[in-house]
Parts: sequence; structure tokens; C-alpha cells
Amino acid sequence: MDRSLDSHLSPFYLALFYVLGPLAALLLALIIAFGHVQQAFDAMSKQALREMEARAATFELALEGFVNVIAIVQEHDDRQIRAYARGLRQLYPEIYMFEIATRVVHAERDVFERSMQAQGYRDFSIHGFDYEASRQLRALAERPFYYPIRFIEPESAATMPVLGLDLGSTSKMHFDAANQSLTAPRAVASSPFELLEGGLGYVIYRPVSGPVSTTGGEEDLSALQAQEMALLVIRVVDLLPRWLQHQDRYRIRLAYPQASAGADGWMLSGSAQDASAVHWLTDLRTLQYVAVLNNRSQPFELTLTTLVRGSDLSSIWLILVFFSGTLLCFYGAHLVKQYSLRKSRVIEEQQQLYHKANFDTLTRLPNINLLLDRAEQAMRMADRSNGKVGICYLDINKFKQINDSLGHQIGDRALVEIATRLTTVLRAEDTAARIHGDEFVILLPELDDGHALRQVSAKILAIFDQPFAIAEPALLIGGSIGSALYPDDANDLEALLHISDERMYSHKQPVDYPLAQRPATDLAELATNPERMG
Repeated sequence: MDRSLDSHLSPFYLALFYVLGPLAALLLALIIAFGHVQQAFDAMSKQALREMEARAATFELALEGFVNVIAIVQEHDDRQIRAYARGLRQLYPEIYMFEIATRVVHAERDVFERSMQAQGYRDFSIHGFDYEASRQLRALAERPFYYPIRFIEPESAATMPVLGLDLGSTSKMHFDAANQSLTAPRAVASSPFELLEGGLGYVIYRPVSGPVSTTGGEEDLSALQAQEMALLVIRVVDLLPRWLQHQDRYRIRLAYPQASAGADGWMLSGSAQDASAVHWLTDLRTLQYVAVLNNRSQPFELTLTTLVRGSDLSSIWLILVFFSGTLLCFYGAHLVKQYSLRKSRVIEEQQQLYHKANFDTLTRLPNINLLLDRAEQAMRMADRSNGKVGICYLDINKFKQINDSLGHQIGDRALVEIATRLTTVLRAEDTAARIHGDEFVILLPELDDGHALRQVSAKILAIFDQPFAIAEPALLIGGSIGSALYPDDANDLEALLHISDERMYSHKQPVDYPLAQRPATDLAELATNPERMG
């Protein structure tokens, strides 16, 4: 078990965590702040929609009352009608103008105009108005009958040109709305348009008498059969709540569902905030609310748009969430760091225990426990592949004499050097283990035959050819080796170790010369004479 301690968080990742933590806290604070702004905007928009629906219902009821008064007043007494209209306008200042249009056949046009002039309207005449192009009053060609406006309230110099305006000669928009109101069970509103006296407005139509069957085509006055038509003129801005009428920061757009294709509505306010002039960064902070008024006669579609500004965000909330989030991130990073350190210590302790149980503390070679495990695996693989496994038992000659004469420190250095030399001559799949004292066992998996085992044994003994520079003078150390082959010599590791141990002892030769004067020719002869290796 040779694993590195990489579960510990590196300083780079901890630093990254400490940097990204505050950024994440700031992002969270901005998201929450923008959420609060969105909620406030939605609540404001819904409140505006409710108030607009209430005003639309008020306009509808006012027109119904105006129609009823016209129907019950005897001989069309305009004084009573005007008094009622003035009372309604005082009660509801949002109402811009009441109008009455009367059906006049062509034969009675002159009589009708003179009667209106006799009532004090000296310049009265039935006329038309060009809404689409010149926006000027224009004379009318002869028609079978007309629908001129004969009553307006209030009267002013700006509104007087409306008197005598023929509904059938203004625009298709007005004609369609008026004609539709004849058969509709409720009042019908026109699309918003530029009023003759200026400003954006719309008209709600309601016939005074019951409708009859309609005939004729587009712009055919015979389609309008009601004797009188009541009109309520509303300035579009008066449909808005007072607190919203002068809010320059909101772009307010009103659209009519029955408008012609391609019409995208009418801008009521906020024209200075042209969408084309908005920076792309600002576009990311655009809030919009779209809803349709719940009113059958005035089903306008309302669109409110605003741009979130820095002043809209609560600085106290931003600071509170930012610092709270930053502290939580730092505390979380501290907990993660402590957990990582504890986990690293546990892994380190486990590795230490594993090394103590499976490796020799002096030479760092595997011990008998790990050797047994690897040998078992090697023999199982040999059984599957019909291969061979070699075992070499190595003993250091006169090692006790080295310890006694030069000290255990020199002896330990000799063992470490021998272990180092063993690892350099063996293959990566081989295992050199120190089982006890000066005895080593070398496991050689995946061998072809005994000849290969003898070659490896010779290479192992060759590590003693060079003196060991661990003392002054350098020491000449020798070794004895015995070997066994699985499954030729035995079928289990214990038997293989026993056989190789016996062969090592049976071929071990006494050495009587001093340690520092050992002839190198002995080792060369040993390496070339397999009979001496057992």
C-alpha cells in the first residue's frame, strides 16, 4: 500500500476557495437584491393594472349612465344632459369628454346645420377630419346620411372643431368601432389615436336606441342605423393611476388587441429611455411586465418596462448578505481544511501501519508478510499460464563478525547497501524481501525454466563483486544463495523456502580471510559456477 497523501487540499485550491467565496457571496447578494427589486416591480405593476381596470370599469359605467339619461330626457333637452355630464366629470375627473352623435339624412342636412347654428354654434357645419395624413378638417361629399357630433361636454376653444365631425368620415378605425357597438351587448372602445385637439386618446361608443339589422359595406353610412350614438372620450394618460402618469423611469406601452397587424402599441411615457439607446449591460437589468386589462370594452394590453439602477438596490442588504456569505465561505473553507488534514493524518497513519506490517524498517524492502502475499499471487498466475516461479534464499557470509568487530551501525549500513544493490539488478516484477537478520528471499515470478533461475542467482551474487564503501577501508562482503523452482521443486511457498534454505546452507563455504582482504576472484568463480549456488 504505497499511496501518496494527495487528499490534502493544495494551497492553490484553498486560495482559490478564499477568492471565489467572497465573489460567490457578492453574486448571491446581487441575485437576492435583484429579486427584491423584481418583486417590488411586479407588485407595483399589478397594483397599476388593478387601478387601471377599476378606472376602465368606471368609464364603462359612466357611459351607460350617460346613455340612459339621453334616452329618458324628453325632446333631447341638452341642458339636462349637460348638467348630468358635468356632474359625472366632477365625480370622475379622469373623464375627458362626453359626446353625442345624431343620425342626419342628406335631405335634412341644411336644416340640421341651421338649427345647430341657431343654438349658438354659428360656425357649425357637418365636416370630416383627416386622421391619417394632413390631420385637417375637410368638407364632405354628398352622402345619403351623416352621423355628426352635435353635443360635447366640456366645450372649449380647443374642442369646438369636434362639433359637426361626421363619424363615418373620420377613419376606418372609428367607423369600425362605432359600427361594432351597434350589435355588441356592451360598449366598444376604439384603438388609441391622436385627438383632434392633441394628445393620445380613445373613444368608447354606445348606441342610445336599440340596434337594428345592418347593411352596407365598409365606410357605408347606411350601416349605422341607431338614431343617436353616445361617445365617451378618454385621454389614455387618464387611464393610468396618477402616481404612474409622471414616472419617467417607466416605459409604458398600451396596445389594442384588435389593432391592425403590425401595430405594436402606443408609448405613453418614458420615451426618453429609447430601447435602442440602452447599453447591452443595462439590457441585462431590464424588468418587464405585460398584462391585459380585464375589461371587455377596453381590453388594452399594458406593458411596463424599467431599467434597474444602482440606487434601486439596498446597500445595507448587499453589505449584510456579502459579509455574511463571506464569513460562511471562510468558515466552510476552514472546516474543509480541517477535515482534509484529519483525513490525511488518518491515511498517513494507515500507511505507516501498512509499512510497519509489510516492510522492513531498516532496508525498506518487503518483509515476510508481503512476500507471502506476492508469492501466493505469483503462484496462482503461474498455474494459469503454466509458468514457473523462482525462490532464492540469500544469506550474508560472516555477518555476525561484521557486527561484532565493526559495530551494528556498520552492519546496518551493509544491509541497506545490499538491499539497494538487489533492487538495481532485479526486474520490476521481482520482489526482494528481508525476512530476518542477514537473510533475504528473492521472489522471481514468470520464469521460463531452471536455467533462467540460475542466471538470476548469478546476477544476485554479482552484487558482492564490488567492495562496500561503508567503512575505512572498504569491506569485501560475500553471500551464499540457494534456489528452488515452483512447481518443479515444491507446490507451496513454505516448502520452496525450506528447500532453498537447505541448498543455501549446503553450499555455504567457510571464509577464513580478513573482511578487508577478500579476493574478488572467489566471487567471480561463484558467479560462473552454478554448482556452488545450490
